Amino acid sequence: MSARRGAPACAPACCKAGGRGEKFFAPIDAWLNPEIKTEGNIPMEKTQYCLVITTAPDASVAEKLAEGLLKERLAACIHMQDIRSRYVWEKKLCREEETVLWIKTLEKHYDRIEAYILEHHPYDLPEIIRVPITGGLPGYLKWLADITGESGSSQ
Repeated sequence: MSARRGAPACAPACCKAGGRGEKFFAPIDAWLNPEIKTEGNIPMEKTQYCLVITTAPDASVAEKLAEGLLKERLAACIHMQDIRSRYVWEKKLCREEETVLWIKTLEKHYDRIEAYILEHHPYDLPEIIRVPITGGLPGYLKWLADITGESGSSQ
C-alpha cells in the first residue's frame, strides 16, 4: 500500500483529489508526515519561535521559575495562571492545585529552558511541553526575538 496523500479513503468524494479536500487535508498530512512543512497550505521553514508550557506546585515556585528564566533572557514573557490539575501518578488519581506557566521564547533557547526547569523544579518529573509558534503579530514576534536574542537589546 502506498503512502497516503490528501484525503483519507473514508472522506466524501468532494474532499478527495480534485475537490477542496486537497487544501483541507494538507495540514493533517503535515501533522501525520513531519517531512511536509506547511503553514496552512503554504510550505514554510521551521519556526524560530515556540511556547514552552510547564506547571508548578504553587504560585511561589512559578514566580521563581519565571523570574529566573526572564533574568537569563531565555524568555520574553511568561504568563502564569492558577489551575486545577487531575492526573495519574504512581497508579493513583491525583487532584492538585497548580500554577501553569506559558513561556514565550525562541526555539534555540528550548534546551536551556528545559535544563533550567529540571534544575530548579521541585517535581521528580515536571511537565515540559514545547509548542511551535507558526505565526503571530509580526511586531510582537520581533519584540520576542529582540528580548531573547543574542543582541541583548530590550525595549
